[in-house]
Amino acid sequence: MNERRWQRLPDFVSTEPEGSHVIFSIASGNYIALNSSANAIWEALADPVSEATLVDVLAGRYEVDRETAAAAVTRTLRSLAELELVKAAA
Repeated sequence: MNERRWQRLPDFVSTEPEGSHVIFSIASGNYIALNSSANAIWEALADPVSEATLVDVLAGRYEVDRETAAAAVTRTLRSLAELELVKAAA
């Protein structure tokens, strides 16, 4: 498992319309609607956190195996990074 740490980028706004969670990057103009597992990752990114910790969060919350959780973390981080909402921590 990659021990790279990730963090949110600072310029965003979020809202929770009708049970979903939408994040908008002020800097890039990109946005994404998060499902519940992606939202759990987003919440965990309030402070810089390792990918392994994010896997633990998902595996514990959704009672899935680590392989499944790791795949979800990788997909979500890639999507959030492409939208300029997160970056690898320095």
